Amino acid sequence: NTLLGGQFTSRINLNLRERNGYTYGAHSRFVGRRGPGPFLVSAAVATEATGAAAREVLGELARLREEPVGPVELAETRDYLIGVFPYTVQTIGDLAKRLEMLATYGLPDDYFERYIERVREVTAEEVQRLARRHLHPDRIAIVAVGPAETLEPQLSALGPVTVWSPEGGVPVAAA
Repeated sequence: NTLLGGQFTSRINLNLRERNGYTYGAHSRFVGRRGPGPFLVSAAVATEATGAAAREVLGELARLREEPVGPVELAETRDYLIGVFPYTVQTIGDLAKRLEMLATYGLPDDYFERYIERVREVTAEEVQRLARRHLHPDRIAIVAVGPAETLEPQLSALGPVTVWSPEGGVPVAAA
């Protein structure tokens, strides 16, 4: 996820922000749970760019599934994860969060001691295998908040659109 949308130089952020100018920032994350949980991508985009931004995100998900990550991009992502790791264990709260992760997910006691070693060993093939296992652009739900009359036509090409309006509120669209 770091490579895809978990850092400022991630694929999704560079695509939506730098290449297309749709947003100031976009990111993605897996929501950790003991069982399956959601994968989320979020970005604040202009209403008129919603459909185009959603297509770009779906394209990035598909690209990670279909194309191996290049050696430079993989090395940069590894270096980032290794470089920021010490900053994630600076406080008692950080330490408590690590202990919670060990207990919640049944991880071995040396999980964080071996973290950097394991990050260095990640291959492009593993990234692609995991992307194919966990990222399914064909089964994604897109939620867009804004005027339905503008969003619905943009999103209808991506799948069935449901328009929902809270009582007394303005209708919104979701594909």
